[in-house]
Order: sequence, then C-alpha cells, then structure tokens
Amino acid sequence: MFSGLLTGLRRSIHQTNRLSLNDLIRVAFTGIRTRKLRAGLSALGISIGVASIVAVLGLSASSEAGLLNEISQLGTNLLTVTNGQTLFGQTAELPTASPGMISRIGPVIQVQYTGSVTANVYKTQYIPSANTNALGVIASSLGILNSIGAHVIKGQFLNRATATEPVAVLGSQAATRLGIDRIFPGERIWLGG
Repeated sequence: MFSGLLTGLRRSIHQTNRLSLNDLIRVAFTGIRTRKLRAGLSALGISIGVASIVAVLGLSASSEAGLLNEISQLGTNLLTVTNGQTLFGQTAELPTASPGMISRIGPVIQVQYTGSVTANVYKTQYIPSANTNALGVIASSLGILNSIGAHVIKGQFLNRATATEPVAVLGSQAATRLGIDRIFPGERIWLGG
C-alpha cells in the first residue's frame, strides 16, 4: 500500500518537473480563482497569525524597554527597594532585618536605608501645629550620602558621633520654608517636641 503511494508521489513530482514555469503558475492560481473563500480564509489565518506574533514580541520588547529605562534613571548601579501594600490596601511594613538580608545578596555592594517619621518640624515651638509648611521628616542611615552621590552644602551630615544626639539635616527647600538662610552656631529647630 505504501509502495503504491510512494510510486504515485514520485510520478507526480516527475510530471511537475515537466511543466513549464507559465503552466505551473497557471495551475497554482487556478486553485485560488476557483476556491476564493478557502484562499481568503487561508490568507486571513496567516495574517492573524503573523499579527499576533508581532504583537506578542512588541509587548515584551516594550516592557523590557520600559524596565531598562526605569533602571537607567535610577543610576547605573542603584536599586531602590520600597514597601508595597497588604491584601487590604494598607502600606506594608518592611521588617527591620531587611537591610541585613539585602546586604547578603551576592552582587549587592552597599545597603543604606531611610524611613518615614511621624513628626513635624517647625522653626520654634511657638509656631501653630497646623503650619507644617508641607515638610516631612525622614530618618536615614549614616552612609546614605555616599550611596546616592549627594553632598552637604553647609555644615555636615550625620555621623557616628551625632547618631545618638538630637540633630537634623535640612534640605535646601526645607531650610527655605523654615526661614533659615544661614547657619548660626547653636541654630535650633523644633522637631516632634
């Protein structure tokens, strides 16, 4: 049975070789002309298949480009880890052991951290508590300036000697909003009592 099928196939191949190019094209287009619906559906299927492959590859390429763009905006070697949300939509708290766990990851060179503080800052204790100047207070680790490539314009940043003292570092906008335009010896601000 299979030998007869192979023989018929061989004969048809030999006969195809005997057709001229014009005859071969005419025979090919006869099927398209006589079965227009089948040819149209075949073309539609091929078009949909190609379009879906292009769409899937385009989505993955655009997602990759977006991620690489975000990483490049952070810096060549800076990665920021932030807390997300719980199942109920509340802000999740990162454990205090997170910096230590992150520092144990192989390619991580340095880990610094910040945290929000629920306190307000004022020029003096006589300022009404409603006048916050939209300033927030953030606690940070001592080596954060080197990690983010920042520097202090006047004064000095927190260090081991001042880590247990009631000291603060003001950003330039915070100092402007508090009305501090220069640093005096003994300059004070009112922070959380």
